[in-house]
Amino acid sequence: MLRLLNDPHGRSVFEIYDFSSDSWRLLDLTPDFKIEYDQSGETLKGNAYFKASVTIFGPMNKRGRRKVVRDEEFLVCFDFTRERFGKRLPVPINSYSMPSCVRGEQLAVLYREETGPSWIYEIWVTNKI
Repeated sequence: MLRLLNDPHGRSVFEIYDFSSDSWRLLDLTPDFKIEYDQSGETLKGNAYFKASVTIFGPMNKRGRRKVVRDEEFLVCFDFTRERFGKRLPVPINSYSMPSCVRGEQLAVLYREETGPSWIYEIWVTNKI
């Protein structure tokens, strides 16, 4: 099991449960992306997949501040064997939902967009993981 906590400074802290010692062990991970603490992942083929994001900033202004341009969303895989995160897996759209497992072989992500009084839903499904 993988546990995500946020420290008092807002940084993510990851712990893995060790069944042999019946305790949580802190992992030495400092990813350059964020996974919201209340998001659950999806397990597929022994790995866990999470929706993650990184904030893209514009150039620095005269006051030394940067304006947020956008948040870029993607899936990221946690490899329990290596106890490391893998490369970012791009999704074609920013999604509002967690990944889901489809038939035990694929991941799916639900996208929801408000268009006036109605909503548009799209489902993105992987071909290969």
